[in-house]
Amino acid sequence: RKESSAASDVYKRQAQFLKRTKSDWVLDITSLTMHSFVLPFLNIILLYTTLDFFVPTLKGSVNFGWTGAIAFNVLLDYGWYWNHRLFHGRTLMWNFHKVHHAPENLDILKTPRNSILSHFMMLYWWMIGTATFVALDPACIIFVGTISLMINFWGHSPFDLKSGTHFEKTISLVFITPRDHHWHHSKENSYCNFATVFTFWDRLHGTLYRTGEFPKSYGFPTQD
Repeated sequence: RKESSAASDVYKRQAQFLKRTKSDWVLDITSLTMHSFVLPFLNIILLYTTLDFFVPTLKGSVNFGWTGAIAFNVLLDYGWYWNHRLFHGRTLMWNFHKVHHAPENLDILKTPRNSILSHFMMLYWWMIGTATFVALDPACIIFVGTISLMINFWGHSPFDLKSGTHFEKTISLVFITPRDHHWHHSKENSYCNFATVFTFWDRLHGTLYRTGEFPKSYGFPTQD
């Protein structure tokens, strides 16, 4: 019965995705274009040009390789964990970030819905830009970073792994799953599951929250 209820919940979320309004399509496609392509491109070009002007000798000076690229992205995920917690503090940063938590239905196209100013407050793009500049082979950094972004998009989708299977239990030991990240967007308990890729940081700091199910309601936290 529990599996049947979970499957029904997923179908319901998929149906909500298809029934979105025209204004939702326009807003989400615009946000996707701006925050996944235009702003990152401008951000990295600005940073790359600045570094090339002030510290040109650092360009291509670090041979990350695949091991270094993976290690860099693991540390970057930890940096983003704290960056994300700052976004949820009682600070000005929350005012710029809370638009990301406004939707009352969560799906993959809601991932980039954010304010323009919040983009420039995100550690991720500054660090990726810097690493790309200093890397002898930027392709390693870009490839691993792209995988991290794909996991972030997956986390906002309703397509989770089948609960209770050995595969799901193994994956969820290491990675943040959609069920985890959806709780971060819930009205009931959004101050949890801040990491994008790995569960290590939420486990370490006591902010990992799991019930085995998706939350029932989304949007601004009830305390706000």
